[in-house]
Amino acid sequence: MGRQRDRRHLRTWTGDEGSLCGRFSLPPVEGAELLAVLERFERLVFTAARRAGQREQPDQYAADALVEMAMRSATAPTDGLRPRPLLSVTIGIDPFNHLCQTAAGTVIAPGLLVPYLSDADIERIVYDPPTRRF
Repeated sequence: MGRQRDRRHLRTWTGDEGSLCGRFSLPPVEGAELLAVLERFERLVFTAARRAGQREQPDQYAADALVEMAMRSATAPTDGLRPRPLLSVTIGIDPFNHLCQTAAGTVIAPGLLVPYLSDADIERIVYDPPTRRF
């Protein structure tokens, strides 16, 4: 996890007419967590806009979703519980040693999950090859 975590960054600057511009990079697990929440908020913003008869571009819904996430974060109770990551592990005979991926499909090394194991909820799916005899 070290190198990817060390390369994480968020840079913002003021653009044309005072607009906020930015660029960021996150490690795979944190990126998957952010993306899952952002996509959930995008669906909420999209649904509300369509009900109001508005038609926007997909990037505009994403921008509106990011602002909504910030607004809700600012108004959340200080003693609120942080969501725990859900790690879904699908294991056959040997694949866990070779392949892990985020919910978005990004392939990551199994060792990247280690820092999250103590705080995560773990869901497991165990399967055997169809040729295995019991």
